[in-house]
Amino acid sequence: MEVATFSRDAGGTTLETVVSCGPDGLSAEHRIDGEPVEPETAGLTFPWAFEIYHRVVAAVAVDGVDYLFDGGWWIEDRESDSCAPHEPPVWEDFADGGQIVVTEILWEKADFRDIACPGFLPDAEEGWGDPDTCILDFNHVRRATVDGQLLEIGFDCGPFGVGEVWWVVDGTMVSNRYYHPPEFTEDEYEQFILEPMRARYGDTVYDYVAQVQWLDSEVYVFDIGRVRIDLNIEAALKSDNCALVDWSRPEVAFEGATPGHLIWQTGLGDLECPGDGPGGYSSCGKDVTYGEASGTDLGLRFRLSSKPATAVVVDITWDPTEVHIGPAAGGCAMVDQSVTSKTLRTTIEPVDWRRMHEYATAGAGDGIADGDQVTEIRVTVVDELSDSAYHDAEDLVVQVTTRDDPDGAICH
Repeated sequence: MEVATFSRDAGGTTLETVVSCGPDGLSAEHRIDGEPVEPETAGLTFPWAFEIYHRVVAAVAVDGVDYLFDGGWWIEDRESDSCAPHEPPVWEDFADGGQIVVTEILWEKADFRDIACPGFLPDAEEGWGDPDTCILDFNHVRRATVDGQLLEIGFDCGPFGVGEVWWVVDGTMVSNRYYHPPEFTEDEYEQFILEPMRARYGDTVYDYVAQVQWLDSEVYVFDIGRVRIDLNIEAALKSDNCALVDWSRPEVAFEGATPGHLIWQTGLGDLECPGDGPGGYSSCGKDVTYGEASGTDLGLRFRLSSKPATAVVVDITWDPTEVHIGPAAGGCAMVDQSVTSKTLRTTIEPVDWRRMHEYATAGAGDGIADGDQVTEIRVTVVDELSDSAYHDAEDLVVQVTTRDDPDGAICH
C-alpha cells in the first residue's frame, strides 16, 4: 500500500521517494526520472516498544552525480501494521557554532571520552566546576521549542567526519553520541575504514545523524540530517571533514551573486563572469597599470560571495620583481632579485564572510631598460583547506602592466 510519494527536481532530474506500509513494516523505493534505484544509505531506526521512528533517506551516485532523496520522518506501529508521517520540529540553525547551557546530565545516557561538566558528577568533589551550570561550545547548534520545552542539538565535526553530538531538553543533556571513533592510526583508518567505504560508495558518503528520545512519556525527535563526508585522508586530517546537507543554506552576500565564489567590486557587472551581482561584484579578470617604483594603491580588494560553513583559505601569488603587495605596499622595500614568485596565505572565517579583504599594491623597480612588463596577481582558493562550497571557485586574476622606468628607484 503506497502511503506517500516525495518528489523534487534536482537540476532537471526528478527524484522520487515512495513510502509504503505492509505486513512486513515500512518500506521505501527511490526513483530517478521514474526508474527505481537502490539506495546507498538509509535512515536510522529507533525501536521503542511497538513504535519505530524512521527517517526515509538515501544517497545514490549515478554517473558521478550524487542524488539525495528525502522522504521525511515516519512513525511505524508494528502492532497495527500502520505508518504515518511524523514531522520533526522546525529548527533554528546556527551553522557558525554556538554555546549550550547545560544544567543537568543524565549520566546513565552519557558516553564521555573526556569528563564534561564535572560539577554535575554524582560524586563531584568541591572545586570540580560550577555545580549549577556548564556552558559548552559546539561547531554547530540547532534549537527548537516543542510543547513548551527547549530542544537543543550541539554538534561538532571530527577528524573523520561527524564528531560528537549532544541532545539537550530544557538544559538537561538527555543523551550524546560519538561518531567515527579516533582510536585508529592514520594508516589503519585508511586501510580499514576509508578504502572499504570508497570501494562501495566512491569518493563521498552520507551519514544520517538523528536521535529519538523519550522523556516524561513524551517523544522528541532530534534531527541533524544528512552529513556529507569526503573519503580521503587529507580531508580527514582537516579535523572538520563534514558538510551539513540539510541545514540552512549560506546567505548570499549580494543579490544575484553566485554562491561559492571569490568576488571583487569592478563597478562594471560583466554578465559573462561567475559571481556577478547588481552591485558590479564579479569574478572577472581585470587590468591595472603601475609605473616602476610607484606609490601605494589599494589595487586588490576581494571578498566571499556567500557565507561558508567552515573557513576558506586563499593564496595570493605575484611576481615580486614587478609588483609589491601587502597590507602597506609601496616605496622601495628590498626584495631578493632571485625570487620571482611570492605567496601570501590568508584564512577567511565564516564570521568575516562579508568583510572586504584589502591589500595595497605598487609597481617594483629594477633599474633596467627592459620595456613594459605584464605579470599576474592571482587569488586562489586552497581546496584541501577550505569549505567544500568553495572548491569550484574561479581564481581572481589581476593582469598588471608595469611601465618601464630604467632611471627610477630600484625596488627589487
